[in-house]
Amino acid sequence: MLRNSCLVASHKLLVKIKETLTNLSVFHLQILFDFYSKTTRLLSFSLTPIFIGISLLLTTYVNRAIALSSEVIHVAETTNVINGTAPYLSFDGGKTKILGVDDIFWMSYQVGNQTFRYTLDNNTSSQQNPILLPESIKTFADINSIIPKNYPIPEWAEDNGQQIEFNSRYDRQYFFDDDGDEILSGAGMVSLKIFDEADDYGSDDLAEWGERSYKRSDLIDPCRYSYRMVLLSSISSVLSKFGVPSRRSFGATVTEDEWNDDPWAFEDRLVLHIKPAVSNPYACWAYPLTQPTPHSEHIGNEWVASDLYRESGAKKGYQLQNINSPSANFPTTAGDSFPFNLTVAGSFPHELSYSKQPKDSIINLTIRKAEEFRYYGNYPNEATITLLGPKAGQPNTSFSPTTFIIYADQAQTKPIYSFTINKWFILLEDGKRTFKESREYCESIGYRLPTVPELTNVKNVELNWHQGYPTGKEGFSKVQLGGGIIPEWGSDVFRLDRHIYRKFWSNNRHKNDNYYLVDAYGLIFSEPITEQIGYALCISP
Repeated sequence: MLRNSCLVASHKLLVKIKETLTNLSVFHLQILFDFYSKTTRLLSFSLTPIFIGISLLLTTYVNRAIALSSEVIHVAETTNVINGTAPYLSFDGGKTKILGVDDIFWMSYQVGNQTFRYTLDNNTSSQQNPILLPESIKTFADINSIIPKNYPIPEWAEDNGQQIEFNSRYDRQYFFDDDGDEILSGAGMVSLKIFDEADDYGSDDLAEWGERSYKRSDLIDPCRYSYRMVLLSSISSVLSKFGVPSRRSFGATVTEDEWNDDPWAFEDRLVLHIKPAVSNPYACWAYPLTQPTPHSEHIGNEWVASDLYRESGAKKGYQLQNINSPSANFPTTAGDSFPFNLTVAGSFPHELSYSKQPKDSIINLTIRKAEEFRYYGNYPNEATITLLGPKAGQPNTSFSPTTFIIYADQAQTKPIYSFTINKWFILLEDGKRTFKESREYCESIGYRLPTVPELTNVKNVELNWHQGYPTGKEGFSKVQLGGGIIPEWGSDVFRLDRHIYRKFWSNNRHKNDNYYLVDAYGLIFSEPITEQIGYALCISP
């Protein structure tokens, strides 16, 4: 009775196995057969009738399937035709198919459940009319493109651009064909470059003077006002061996050989101009235009040196320390026509306004749109603030410390920056004078000769001046807020032009009849008081 039950069960099992094997592919049957062969060789016991039945059934189906596949392969080899789909590209292992230009030239970002996608057809952005990004978009990686966010930047790249290059002769990892057809030819490149936009920009692909390149992982800084993301592509047609269709073109039909001769002749691009939204305007930094080197060495935390990826580009400067403590901010000293640029996130120069205390102070200022500063560029949100006050030749040279507050609006409801001018300088520019002549002039206008620390923060041990710091690598005084007029404002602060070399008398005696002088670079000298070698530079008492 038990034996009959086992035979019935074995028969049902063989029928079920037969149905299953019928639905398996050749590939899976071959794997199953290999496994069966190895297993039976390892078994030391005799196969029961059920295993013998499975063995015969499996052997029959595998052999029949392999024979059938040989016939199919024989047909493919003789006809040389695969009716199916054209080859394509993919940069993520085949997950995202690139079938044409529309699959290349797009960029998008997401806000909640809403996706904003820009293509060649609907992109109307420009430098004058950038796309306003919501504040939730923090980095360039929040903006998607056909190039994966984490794709590495080539070591040779000077502009931090991501670039994918491919050629079927050397590397086929980006070529795909759903029919399994062989790729015969195809080559191209796709790159994504990011720049900020200075007013003097020229092209939509290369960085110009005053523009800085960015990495995908970088923060989108509102202080830079606006950016452009440039997606460049130049791709030849991709050709497969047997397929119908066998060619995939990305724009113009270009062979690989034609592409290799001049790949840039087939370039196209999508340029997205973007600008981050700012709900509450704020001051980014103040940069004295008399400071010739944005990446100057500095003392203290007030100055933020330019952290350039490129040799030229972004200038920074003094950061706001405390808007409620104006004396802690730049500038603390000044003179007539001293200019600095104030960069503001979320506001334009024509929207700025100011107030001052005391209101009857003769120290004033003007605000206008910034012009290009040498080759460092300028931005639409950059204002030039010029201080105005007493100068040589004027009858009224009186001075009192004056506090200014800069607002982001004309109604003066949004304060963004503040500073207090505690000392005022007047330079007599009509020629060199002796120490005595210079001192007499300063006293005649109610001023005095400045001390060495009021002029510079440099020390000169050889001349027995031990206060201050060593010079920087460039041989100048280091930038320092409150470190003297030259370290605070820069070496161009008292120059008529870049070729006039000046020294200014100080009120500090060196030895005998020698007094210290300080030059435009903040360096210290000693000269006899009878020499007509220094200019009369006066400071308010």
